[in-house]
Amino acid sequence: MVKKYFLPLALFFAGIFSANAQYADIHDFNGTAGSIPQGSLILVGNKLYGMTYQGGANNDGCVFSVDTNGSDYKDILDFAGSNGKYPYFGKLVCSGEVLYGMTGSGGSNNDGCIFSVDTNGSHYKDLHDFNGTQGKEPQGSLTLYGKLLYGMTNLGGPNTDGCIFSIDTNGNGYKDLFNFGGNNGSNPDGDLTFSVSGKELYGTTTLGGLYGSGCIFSIDSNGTNYKDLFDFNDQSNPKGANPPGAMILSGARLFGMATNGGVQDYGLIYSIDTNGTNYEDVFEFANTNGGLPQGSLTLSGTTLYGMATNGSGGNKGCIFSVDSSGKNYKVLLSFSNTSCYYPLGSLTFSGNMAYGTASQGGTNNNGTIFRFNYVLAGINTINIAANTIKLYPNPNNGQFAMALEGVDKTTLLQVYNVMGQVVYKQLLEPTTDIHTIDLGSQVSGVCLWRVTENGSLLNEGKIVIEK
Repeated sequence: MVKKYFLPLALFFAGIFSANAQYADIHDFNGTAGSIPQGSLILVGNKLYGMTYQGGANNDGCVFSVDTNGSDYKDILDFAGSNGKYPYFGKLVCSGEVLYGMTGSGGSNNDGCIFSVDTNGSHYKDLHDFNGTQGKEPQGSLTLYGKLLYGMTNLGGPNTDGCIFSIDTNGNGYKDLFNFGGNNGSNPDGDLTFSVSGKELYGTTTLGGLYGSGCIFSIDSNGTNYKDLFDFNDQSNPKGANPPGAMILSGARLFGMATNGGVQDYGLIYSIDTNGTNYEDVFEFANTNGGLPQGSLTLSGTTLYGMATNGSGGNKGCIFSVDSSGKNYKVLLSFSNTSCYYPLGSLTFSGNMAYGTASQGGTNNNGTIFRFNYVLAGINTINIAANTIKLYPNPNNGQFAMALEGVDKTTLLQVYNVMGQVVYKQLLEPTTDIHTIDLGSQVSGVCLWRVTENGSLLNEGKIVIEK
């Protein structure tokens, strides 16, 4: 009787889980209102903001907004060459009601520009036009600190290898802080990361450095004290090559990705101390599990989340998670199972949902905006051996016991319903080995449970509740 109930319900649950609760294509670009998104989204209130590389009224790209449920999509700014053209890889920065961004081309010199626009699409301002000698063709994002915007250009400067700059949010006071010159790095296309104190900036270049494969650097925010912290080398003892996007800072450790390199040359995830020591190859992609990442990571607790542009399934990219130690790598979503593919940016998180863009596919083959329940995906795909935590009986009527064996710290039990909502949570103290749980009448059917310790997953599984 139990088996007949459990198996059909599990299959039904899996169908709902995959189709409704886990992944949804919330907007398909149509060309006239945007095409080929290549950057990341930002969340302001309940609206997502981003840019497309092409499309819009002039096919030069646009700035858009959309509600997190996919409704009320608006093309709030069309680029037209003179006001910018082809925003590339970057994301917007928001301060109050004002968005700041960059385009890789356009502006008065066709070398790209820095702009601002209100979140409703009004009050566009061309804050700065790059001119080659002080930077050219920015391909990453701005970083806001106080009233200054910091960024990098992929080309330009006296050595034509790109530069680091700062500018006031009103468009005044542009400063070329540092010029790359090949041996100290070349052609950055990512973002800068501030230290906790705000004194130092950390970043990467895709080329240059000692081996020509890019480098990790630090520099004071006033442009002094530049240091080449680490040189990538994909030729001898491969340690990655061509790092894109931004690094994320956790304590005194930086985490990032390299698009190429590694033993199998599909890129890798790395970590390094902020002083340049203790470089570690955290995880190497092998194409079957993802490959050629071109965005940035996001850290939640001790778990890193990101996207690979290629590899996995039909070689169309994937969403993945991995412990910061490099263990428990999981492909949470293969884009070969969706209508879109080739994600190029990073994920934006809100609650249980992660939002992102895919540069190709969708109904009109112009790319999409998607949302993804990473909590449900993680629970569904992680398969941890039940070595410390046991739940019984299962199935049950909502009352059951949890036995914690060898757990000597306070843990948190959370129970999720089929839509990924937390319907029950309780702290489990280490002074008690067996805990009695009563879910009451609030849930039935199949639920998911997860036990964590300071944000780190200890174990999880499914509960079948019969009433």
